[in-house]
Amino acid sequence: ISLGEEVLLYYGKDWENSWNEHIEDWTTAENEQDDVFAKNVTDTLGLHWDQQNNVDSIIWTVEEQKNQPYPPYLETVCRFQPPEEQDCKDDCNNDYYCTIRWSLSMSELHEHPCDVMSRSSIDGNDWYFVRMNITDNSSSQEEMTQYYVEFLPRYAIRLVNRKYTKDQYSRGVFREVIGLPDGIFPDHWMDLKEDDGI
Repeated sequence: ISLGEEVLLYYGKDWENSWNEHIEDWTTAENEQDDVFAKNVTDTLGLHWDQQNNVDSIIWTVEEQKNQPYPPYLETVCRFQPPEEQDCKDDCNNDYYCTIRWSLSMSELHEHPCDVMSRSSIDGNDWYFVRMNITDNSSSQEEMTQYYVEFLPRYAIRLVNRKYTKDQYSRGVFREVIGLPDGIFPDHWMDLKEDDGI
């Protein structure tokens, strides 16, 4: 494909007909009253769209969100890897509750929904005290521990969409199987026999 050339993707007549019907019948009314799919964060709460990924922005605490809540489709997730051996503070070390100091984890597999309890600034850097519930699936019985994690840096916290709140989960969106029209492949590619069982 040379510079300036175009590629036409043709999904077949059935897909095209379904798309045209969707365009004719589509309406925003199905989601107008559903706050979960409101996407204009800037207009509603003064939260710039880029703040979700801006590591220099401030994450609001649970208390601050009482007066200035995040949109219902957003949640905070914190990057934290529970230690293999409990290293909780002595005054609160038990099976279901653990206060621990944050340690670096690079894996996105260790991102968990979390609540920001407080924020403090030390030498110009913001540090967070967060709460999260983490379930251990390694044993035969699932065990949940509530962690209170101290000195979490801003870059270890993200604002993300809650499950099933992105546009593709909206009611009335277009969904159709993408087909391949007859004649799109050369004949010498079509060499499978019906009795091959494929």
